Amino acid sequence: MSTNKQFISLITGSNTGIGKAVAREFIANGYTTYICGRNEAENTKTINEFKIEFPNSDIRTLKLDINSSQSIQEAVDQVTKDHGKLDFLVNNAGVFLSMAPPSQLDMEALRKTFDINFFGTVEVTQRFLPLLHNGTKKTIVNVSSDLGSLSLQPYTDYKFLNLNVLAYNSSKTALNGFTVQLSKELASKGFKINAVNPGFVKTNMNQGGGELEPSVPGLSIYNIATQEHGTGRYLGRDFTSYPW
Repeated sequence: MSTNKQFISLITGSNTGIGKAVAREFIANGYTTYICGRNEAENTKTINEFKIEFPNSDIRTLKLDINSSQSIQEAVDQVTKDHGKLDFLVNNAGVFLSMAPPSQLDMEALRKTFDINFFGTVEVTQRFLPLLHNGTKKTIVNVSSDLGSLSLQPYTDYKFLNLNVLAYNSSKTALNGFTVQLSKELASKGFKINAVNPGFVKTNMNQGGGELEPSVPGLSIYNIATQEHGTGRYLGRDFTSYPW
């Protein structure tokens, strides 16, 4: 294990799935890492697994519900108390609540999807920004989806052309817009802010029906965060740019 403990990483929704795989990469490479999720029992289970695998690691846990302003502020307060800075923020937490097409989507499902996939992610980012300003790496990675690409959605050869799901797709489109705007604002401050399409991954969100094991995007998201890939980009697993 390399010595990167002076760098602090925090991954939302990291007690299962893609987020857990991303956290594992940071931990394996020696970074001080926060495991975050709404379910404290899952947080504890995950951190105990990692402590067995990486006994010399510095792993922390935070109960973080990104749909709760109070929970977000409590997490910020804890990281402030622990370190006074943050180097890497990976916004991974998200939900897929409805398969309904645009003409039939229940408004409550739309609002709940945006509350977590977009509004919650924006609030987490804004509240952690002072700590990121204090950090050395100043890196934010937003886990998006190619389903959020406005260019791909009408493309007749697009693999998921018929997955016309308003709530999830448009929430990721909005997240992509936030990525672009924030990267423009903070580029002069040394920030590196990118969105990433992890691919179709086997997670609880799709009942394990994806094509990729979480470890595959886990590694690529870690590499996007820790290597130089510019800012304001929409990256895939091979680090090439996706169309917005």
